[in-house]
Amino acid sequence: MVQRNATRIKIDKLDSAFGNISGLDLKIGDIVFEEEDVFEPQGPTPMPNLTELRSWYLNLLNRYPPAYAPICDMCCLCTYGKCNLAKGRRGACGIDIKTQQARIVEIACCIGASCHSSHGIHLLHWMLEKYGPDYPINLGDDIAVEAPMVRLICGIQIKTLGDLETVFKFIESQIIHLLSAGHTGQEGSFIDYEAKALHAGVMDLIGLEGSDLAQLMLFKKQGQETPLVELGMGCMNPNKPNILMIGHNAAPGIEMVDYIKEKGLNEKIDIGAICCTAHDLTRYWDQVKIVGSMSRQLRFIRSGVPDVVMVDEQCVRTDIIWEARKIKAAFIATN
Repeated sequence: MVQRNATRIKIDKLDSAFGNISGLDLKIGDIVFEEEDVFEPQGPTPMPNLTELRSWYLNLLNRYPPAYAPICDMCCLCTYGKCNLAKGRRGACGIDIKTQQARIVEIACCIGASCHSSHGIHLLHWMLEKYGPDYPINLGDDIAVEAPMVRLICGIQIKTLGDLETVFKFIESQIIHLLSAGHTGQEGSFIDYEAKALHAGVMDLIGLEGSDLAQLMLFKKQGQETPLVELGMGCMNPNKPNILMIGHNAAPGIEMVDYIKEKGLNEKIDIGAICCTAHDLTRYWDQVKIVGSMSRQLRFIRSGVPDVVMVDEQCVRTDIIWEARKIKAAFIATN
């Protein structure tokens, strides 16, 4: 299946040999091309919504019932409160402690799924601008199934960046509905909140898979051997200018690496990274060094080694700009 986004044609006035047109405004929705080489028969619920999978989620929850150990007896999520839900009490909206805990779980799952998918969407939009929706997704001859979770849940085969955009639009539509259920007065059943949390997890699975597909196309390193790279704070050379990258989105780092290569500065600058950006950049250039996990941010910056601190998204300490200022390091925020 190949989809193309909506197209609008507007003609104010046209005089031709075939006739005259005035005030034409034509809008065509998504165009779907069915291909002859169907990879497998279509299932009954391609791109399923919560209602279509609810019975399956409830079956799982009946087999593995949730258990709660609240870390807080209060609900502070709306302006009716604060509400004390301890000892069988109900809040101003009617919610009890069990349902409140399930609501917190569902909201947390939506937050996590949103972060993963938004990262993939940022990458995808950047790549669509560079390469267009018809850019092929090819993982090489060693990969028979390019996206098993997308095939299973969405029922489509990912062949181009445009196909991947269709998957992310589906994820966005589901997370909006799931998150709306966390609002006051939307849901009174703890088991239905748990079902929604499972649905957020399903969206997270295909979001993660879609994000890594986008990254693999971005790196263009499929089929190549994984390089061995240096690890730890001690691998950075303090006698060279040091650039420290922190975050999850590899696109800004790749642009920076390309610029360094273009200017012939490969041997003159040390590049280190923290968190997922570190691992992802090593897939693109083996001279990038992994400084450590996200817990090493303050320790390495306070060492005074970084001359430039560059951040993108997720897992970045919110006070990192102030720490960079203390050592007079340049600070670049991207995304």
